[in-house]
Amino acid sequence: MPRQYITKQGTLAPRPHEKATLSIVVPIYNELDNVPLLHEEIREAMQGIPKDWEVVYVDDGSSDGSAQALEAVAARDPDHVLVVSL
Repeated sequence: MPRQYITKQGTLAPRPHEKATLSIVVPIYNELDNVPLLHEEIREAMQGIPKDWEVVYVDDGSSDGSAQALEAVAARDPDHVLVVSL
C-alpha cells in the first residue's frame, strides 16, 4: 500500500515523495519570516546525506501568512516538501 497522508479536507491522498526514506516533520505556527530561512538551513544540512528525504511542514492554523509561505517553499522544492494544513 502506498504511503498516504490526510488532506485538509480529511481525505486520504497519496504521498508525493514515495521514495523518501527520511522524513523531517516540522510544526509551523505563525512563523512567516522563518519559513524560507528554516527550509534553506534544512536543505544545506541534507546535502551530504545519501538518502532520499522529505520535509513535512505541518501548519497548525497560522494566521500570519505562514501557510502561503509554506506553499511557496513547496513550489520551489517539490521533490522534498510536503505541506499539511490543519
